[in-house]
Amino acid sequence: MKFEGIFPPAITPFTKDEEVDEEKLTEYLDFLIKHGIHGIFLLGTNGEGPLLTSEEKERVIKTAVEHVNGKIPIIAGTGCTSTKETVKLSKYAEKVGADAVHIVTPYYYPVTQNGIVKHYT
Repeated sequence: MKFEGIFPPAITPFTKDEEVDEEKLTEYLDFLIKHGIHGIFLLGTNGEGPLLTSEEKERVIKTAVEHVNGKIPIIAGTGCTSTKETVKLSKYAEKVGADAVHIVTPYYYPVTQNGIVKHYT
């Protein structure tokens, strides 16, 4: 798959009770698609990715993938402070149909160059 064009970092909308608002998320995706985006990047810092629970991240990814239904590619931010959690969320994103994942370098604890290589492989 070739990624080109505009892939904005999506926000993650919440209800007044601080729950992920799946209805608003789908409305937001429709708005962006209507206005010509070529793809979407979920769960970066704009999308509260580092602050959401694993279950919330899974709901955001699944909701977006199912709603978009192949109209545009979805890049899911699956980077976590734990390599194990990153791998688990990346596999989940692949399973539900995300087109790609975005993985960050471990950022909380100091990591050696060898540790970074192991994280990505």
